[in-house]
Amino acid sequence: MSTKEQTFLLTGGRAPATLHFARLLSKAGHRVLVAESNSVHLCKKSKAVSKTFSVPAPRFEPEKFIQSLEAIIVTEHVDHLVPMCEEVFTVGKYYNVLANRCKVWTESGDKLQKVHNKWLFLKEAEGLGNRIPETYLICTQEELIEKVGSFSANRSWILKPVYSRFASKVVFIQNGEVSLDDYVEITPAFPWLLQEYLLGKQFCTYSVADHGKLLAHATYQTTFTAGIGSSITFQPTEQPELKRDITDWVSKHGWSGQIAFDWIYTSSGEWVPIECNPRATSGIHLFMEKDQLELAFTKQELNQVIAPSPRTKQMLSLAMLTYGLANCQSFAQVWDWLKTLSRFRDAVFRWNDPIPFFYQLPVLYFMWKQSINHRIPMTEVSTYDIEWNGD
Repeated sequence: MSTKEQTFLLTGGRAPATLHFARLLSKAGHRVLVAESNSVHLCKKSKAVSKTFSVPAPRFEPEKFIQSLEAIIVTEHVDHLVPMCEEVFTVGKYYNVLANRCKVWTESGDKLQKVHNKWLFLKEAEGLGNRIPETYLICTQEELIEKVGSFSANRSWILKPVYSRFASKVVFIQNGEVSLDDYVEITPAFPWLLQEYLLGKQFCTYSVADHGKLLAHATYQTTFTAGIGSSITFQPTEQPELKRDITDWVSKHGWSGQIAFDWIYTSSGEWVPIECNPRATSGIHLFMEKDQLELAFTKQELNQVIAPSPRTKQMLSLAMLTYGLANCQSFAQVWDWLKTLSRFRDAVFRWNDPIPFFYQLPVLYFMWKQSINHRIPMTEVSTYDIEWNGD
């Protein structure tokens, strides 16, 4: 436990990752506040959270959102502001305003932009010596058709927006055939990426850094996912090469805050970065109380990088019962799914804080209503009022 109680303000109370981090901080003796623009969210019913605050939607009212955070910071004597979801980009845009009030665990808007924009991120990664997928910036539908027509028909590609999350709008292009849904609108203002489809194992990393020093780090392989997007099971794996690359990355960029990367490990033994999320991700579920992740945020000097126990096995049970089973395409996969259900611990349920687990049903109902009202998929509802897609 840290020697001094500190006050944390977390934004993004809708995410299971935020609930998990709130519990870690509370158990370590810290005071946890949560600011959220949704009226129904997981952290609202957790004993780990001292207070919750309703704030304006950062996507639609960014200045009012920042003013609300600033008022909470001043009134509640907040020591640390930790943005946990896509509102990180709004916080980053107004970084200087908030950083005058407390420690803000993210970067400024310009640095966030360079990694959130998938095209700029890949160019940056390539400049640092990484092998990247063959990728083209596409600004019109005509450009897309022309580019695909110039390739051999037996190559596979994926098409995705420069700004997106959870693989929610990925389009697969095979045999040279381009068939786009109505939501695919490609313009110079909202370009897309045409990227080679790489075969291999997918890994994710989650890290915390401060002024270029890596403080906490975890790697996990993607097995079960929500659709083709986010992982819903979490088990750490040691990948020293990735840790070295990320240590170099945060050092060269003087990075402060949370940062996560998606990687493909190819059959030829290459680590290929795919995209970056400069915020918390579900990888935080790998850290349990005994790992003391909170020290990365509260202790000025650490003797070593904080890592999760190799025996940790966590999952999002509700997602496993829906997405996990639906993605199984063979008996072997169904068997793996059953073994995972029996051996992994639910990331939301805790005997000493059980209400958030059952409150997932009202949260899902709220999201379903939002999905109907806005006519968008449930995966997109989760970030509808907080996401940032460029100025």
